[in-house]
Amino acid sequence: MPTATDLGCPTCARSNPPVMERLTDTGSGYSCSHGHRFMDTGELMASQPSKMPLPPKAPVRMLPGYVKTEIFIPGNLKQALDSKFGARLDATIVAICTTLMDPGAFVLSSEDVEQMSKYVAGKRVRHGSELLGEVFAIFQERTNLREQLEKKESVSFSGGLMVRPSPETLAALKQIAANNGKSASQIAGECLETAVKNNWL
Repeated sequence: MPTATDLGCPTCARSNPPVMERLTDTGSGYSCSHGHRFMDTGELMASQPSKMPLPPKAPVRMLPGYVKTEIFIPGNLKQALDSKFGARLDATIVAICTTLMDPGAFVLSSEDVEQMSKYVAGKRVRHGSELLGEVFAIFQERTNLREQLEKKESVSFSGGLMVRPSPETLAALKQIAANNGKSASQIAGECLETAVKNNWL
């Protein structure tokens, strides 16, 4: 976002007649409204640009219930924040601080996001909503696989006979099989054979 500086354009100042024209910091150099550009800061300062008073800032409208606070941060961080968020900086900081007040909230670094992308098919998660969506997709996939596995765990016998016991019965068979060092299929087969021999059916 272009920012007004307190420097006058030296090229405009040497014109005939001289003109006082403010330089704007474009982020990749300095320029004035007449199209003069200075890409090198050292070269610009060597030309001894004149100083101009900065334009007055528009008064900040205080929202109801808001109070003013002051913090000290590194200058390069302030420039980076202004460059990224511009006029939305105040609202962005309020939103972040409000979120951090939630006891369950936490911040993910870019390194964490890079590691996470390896487990979501290489997709880079851009914000919390996408992270929630990816977690839900993994949960749904795991649930579906579990249901398919439970269906496949029905006990089968030779001769094409397929038995599909209830989950409770299957769990009981597995426990009995584990106690006897056998498989669930073996226990079920022995029980069925005993039942037939003794006319229990």
